[in-house]
Amino acid sequence: MFHIRNGLVAGALASAAVLAVSAAEAATESVVYSFCSQASCADGMGAWAGLMNVGGTLFGTTIYGGASGNGTVYAIDPTTDTETVVYSFGSSSSDGVWPYGGLIKSGSFLYGTTQQGGAAGYGTVFSIKLATGAESNLYSFQGSPDGAIIGAGLDAHGGILYGTAVNGGTSGGYGAVFSVDRKTGAETVLYTFQGGADGAYPFAGLHSWGGLGNDLYGTTNQGGANGAGVVFSVDPATGAETVLYPFCSQPKCTDGSQPAGGLTKIHKTLYGTTASGGAYHSGTVYSLNPATGAETVLYSFTGGADGGLPNADLIVIGDTLYSTTFQGGVSGQGTVFSFDTTTGVETVLYSFQGGADGAGPVDGLLEFNGSLYGTTYEGGAAGAGTVFKVTP
Repeated sequence: MFHIRNGLVAGALASAAVLAVSAAEAATESVVYSFCSQASCADGMGAWAGLMNVGGTLFGTTIYGGASGNGTVYAIDPTTDTETVVYSFGSSSSDGVWPYGGLIKSGSFLYGTTQQGGAAGYGTVFSIKLATGAESNLYSFQGSPDGAIIGAGLDAHGGILYGTAVNGGTSGGYGAVFSVDRKTGAETVLYTFQGGADGAYPFAGLHSWGGLGNDLYGTTNQGGANGAGVVFSVDPATGAETVLYPFCSQPKCTDGSQPAGGLTKIHKTLYGTTASGGAYHSGTVYSLNPATGAETVLYSFTGGADGGLPNADLIVIGDTLYSTTFQGGVSGQGTVFSFDTTTGVETVLYSFQGGADGAGPVDGLLEFNGSLYGTTYEGGAAGAGTVFKVTP
């Protein structure tokens, strides 16, 4: 079984300036739901991706569990903390297995990806009809030349879905950027990574913003001029790829290394995390000017009480960034943190204990009704992960 982020658990390289940090926890955490609460984990097991809000109901995926043990799409009612399995993967030979990525809504459907399974075993793009929970396999990847191992969620514009494949493509299996027409299921490879200066293995998904034109922005975990990953853009009209920044461009990788999360934006500046590098080899929060390619390390994690190994995207509330770290914190089981872009202060909102409260948050957060909702891959009452909320 190939887990797309196994390689990130090792430390990376080295240093960058560390700004002020507040390690005191500034929020309370409560477990909304503990997975594997039903016999044979029919309710799901191992929440890798984060959540999305559709009309007050929160939707997510688990990579294991469900009726066939191959993962689920589930719904959470945050008013009652009840969980409903919307769909269990592996119920047919071609619907896909192990949905590592999150979900998006477009029209009356949810869309997502599976890492493996489908007609050829290399992963799928699927839809879920919100009204009925019916699942449709829109596209099954072939590995070469169209991509393989689909580990991230999708971005949608009009009737087109955009995503990344960690492996596959036409140039040695270094991954690809693709589009899928959600009405016809037609897939187009927009760009195939070569594994050199252009990057390799895009773990994270894509984002685009009107204020930055029509380009799709993303990261690769490896490749680039220094082999430590890149920030890139792709023009969906032409398929042209531009490397905006290659990591480990500074001595000892003080600028960060091996990004696993995607990007977010404040005004015309991009923000992201690296899983490695920085002053303490434990990851960074960085900003990037897409017009000039100038990168700034805003914070270097120590791997201690302040957190370490950030794999997730950031979300923006006002001028503050919020996300999770997979490791670090008081008990070494991960954190929820904030970073104030105006003061440079990092605050640990919550440190997971690794027991009933959860452990190992992999993905990012969702703001809903004044609280931050997220998932943990492990921990909880049955040790199979949780949905949690943190209230500042």
